[in-house]
Amino acid sequence: MFTQEYPVYFSYPLDEERSLLINLAASVRWQPYSGTYIVNEFYSSDASGLSITLPEIRIRKREGMWVHTDSEAETRLSLIVGRAIDIHEESGGSFMAVLEHYLDSTIKLHNADCGNIQLFDPEAGMIQMLAHRGFQKSFVDYFKYVSADDGTVCGNAMRHRDINFVSDIMQDEAYVPHREIIRSAGIHSVKSYPLVLPDNSFAGVISAHWKRTVSEEQLPDASPSLTGLTRFLQENKTRHLI
Repeated sequence: MFTQEYPVYFSYPLDEERSLLINLAASVRWQPYSGTYIVNEFYSSDASGLSITLPEIRIRKREGMWVHTDSEAETRLSLIVGRAIDIHEESGGSFMAVLEHYLDSTIKLHNADCGNIQLFDPEAGMIQMLAHRGFQKSFVDYFKYVSADDGTVCGNAMRHRDINFVSDIMQDEAYVPHREIIRSAGIHSVKSYPLVLPDNSFAGVISAHWKRTVSEEQLPDASPSLTGLTRFLQENKTRHLI
């Protein structure tokens, strides 16, 4: 079974009336010897400016309920995290299912309309789109392979190994050759994150896309939530990775 470490996202109430919520993310890790899921590394997943500190929690599934191991009680937090764990395990932990889990989480975190994951193919010297959400086949076929020199947002993330963002690619000169397919897809804003493994090798790019124009100041930084994905790719290297 693949390493079960992945992010979860949820709204956390800051008052008893639940009138004030903060969007949080956390890392989930499975401990097989104790049957426990460790949830930690909580951080704000929005641009609200609010912050909160939550202690590490440990939960397990008992008679269909997700309970804290210390109190054996189910809480709103344990229920939300438990549902995310259920989804992950129902997927079978396959390589593609893990990619799609992180992709869906990244799209949700950014309130984006679609997204994709491209992994590096050393034989082609380019990144290949393997997982995607919200795109038509024509878009997927067109951008199946992307190089570091084509000027696209994901290509620049690959070239510089850094986060790359463009607020409106329809106004970007680098996208002039691609405007017809971009126009048909209705894409405006794009944010791409390079996937750099713990051994410092480049694995690929994960991107969020919007069918509207957004500003970078509105968006969270998903980098902390992608640590689990880069660890997963490190432990499950394929021909697509260096």
